[in-house]
Formats: sequence, structure tokens, C-alpha cells
Amino acid sequence: MRISAIDRFRGLSIALMIFFTMGMGLSGPNALFDHNEPDSIHIGDFVLPMFLFASGMSLVFFADKRKEKGGNALFLDSMERAGKLFFVWIFIAPLATGEWFGLDEIMLNILLSIPALMFVFFPQAFSALASAAVAGFYLILNANGMLPDFSAHYLGGYSGALFYLPVMLGGVIFGKILLEAQKNKKSEAKSERALLLFFIASLAVSLILIFLVPPYKMSLSPSFMALSISLSLAVYIICTKFESTHLEQMGKNPLAYWVLMFVLYLVPLGSYELFSGSLINLDWRIALALSAVSLLPICLVVRTIDWVANSFRPYFNALRQ
Repeated sequence: MRISAIDRFRGLSIALMIFFTMGMGLSGPNALFDHNEPDSIHIGDFVLPMFLFASGMSLVFFADKRKEKGGNALFLDSMERAGKLFFVWIFIAPLATGEWFGLDEIMLNILLSIPALMFVFFPQAFSALASAAVAGFYLILNANGMLPDFSAHYLGGYSGALFYLPVMLGGVIFGKILLEAQKNKKSEAKSERALLLFFIASLAVSLILIFLVPPYKMSLSPSFMALSISLSLAVYIICTKFESTHLEQMGKNPLAYWVLMFVLYLVPLGSYELFSGSLINLDWRIALALSAVSLLPICLVVRTIDWVANSFRPYFNALRQ
């Protein structure tokens, strides 16, 4: 059971991740593309949490589909999924983080998916309580001056991974609301009402937490995570109002687009900077245009790979038999 709006939402998230990553790589420091900056907040900071929220939603349907298969399907498919991500992470992490085995977007997704998948099988209240516990733990550490220096590592490093968990659990909570609405054949009005209540609750929590800690991504503050959930819900609502086969296709296989960004762009650009000794610092307008069109070659390569795979699939199936 797939919900096309989730695929569009996840596709939009990966498209924006590529857009902002390419923008920073091409323009250098620039207000339009800046993100992951200490003691500040930018629109680009919310793109990764959007993807984590979408991943939490997808986990609900992933688990439900495997549960229907019965047996060890959920465990085996979960291990296969994590194994594929881990294999890609080994090669991508040094490029993304500048560290061997550093925490990047892929490893963060692997680490958070483990507890998030467990919470799929508990009532939504358990996910909400776990999120509150993570936020409370952060506030206690912050009040006692015991928070690590998250800005020293990409995405806050492994010590900061836990504080992203409420975002993915927020996706799990909302994913379960959608699944329940589908299975019980609730009216669209009831489903939208549940979405609106969840949005209002997350926004109220955000406003309360902002009075306690600033909503900075690189501080990994709970106010930022709560705002990320509110923004993710708002963007998801938008994704339910339009159709886009391109975004749906990206949402079904976001890893391929992320890897190809490194293969087609970031590795060649990094190699140029390394051997030439000069940094790429294009005018922001040129960087904006190039970042916007950078998805087109990636989409073309993915479509070509899919076409080749589908063309040869009958031969592989015949050999298996």
C-alpha cells in the first residue's frame, strides 16, 4: 500500500537536499544556500528533517506490508535495506563529512530507523513520550552546560544523532494516522482534521520550546526539531494538492539520486578544487540556475538505468528458472 503524496513529499525533500547542497558547493558562502551554520537558522536547515519525517512515515507502510507477508519478512527486508544503505555510506561518508566513517545523512537515517521501526508497533502515545523524553534530556544537559559541541562535526556527529529522533518519530505518528484512516476507510475530512490537530500541537510545542532554547539546527535544539515537524506537515499538505510523477519517482528511490549527485557533480568539483588549488565561487544567480537544472541529468541517468534494468529483467528471470 503506497500513498503517492508520501512519495511526492520524499521526492521533494531529496530534490531540495540536492539543490541546497549543490548551491553551497558552487557559490561558497551565500545567504540563499547557507545551512548547517552555528548560532543561526536558514530555510535549508529544514530540508534534512523533512526527509527524516518522510522516512518515518514510510516506515509505517514498510512495516505494515511486511507484517502482511508474515514470517521473518520484516526482519529480513529491514536487514537488506540497512545493508544496502550501509554499503553506500562507506563510500559516501568521507565525501560528505570529510571524515572516515563520519555521520552523514545516510548513516543518520540508518541509526534513527532502528528505534523508529520499533515504535511503529506501539501506540502513537509511546512515540510522543519518547520524543518528549529526548527533548527533556536535551534541556537537562543544556541547563547544566553538558551539551557536546555539535558544530565540531557534520550534522552534529554521532553524539547528536539521538536529538533528531523526535522528527522521525513525528513521521511515524503521522504515518500511523494515515494508515489507520486508509484501513478504516475514514472520510477525507476526518483525515484532514487529524492532520490539522497534529500540526497545531507540533506548532504549539515549537512556540513553547523556543522560549527555552533557540531553534538552531547546529545546536540540535528541541525547538528546531518541533519546528521541523510543523514545517514538514505543512509541506506534506501541499504535496497532497498536486500531482507530479517526477517527484513520485524520486521519492521511490531517493538513494539513487543522492549517490548520483556525488558521482556526477561533487566528486568532479572536489577534484577540480583539489588539483587547481582554487575554490569554486560562482555568482549566486549562476549557482541558482545550475543548482536548479542539476537534477535533470541525474533524472536522465536514473531513468536510463531503470530502462536497462527492466529490459534485461525477463532474461534474468528466465535464467533463474
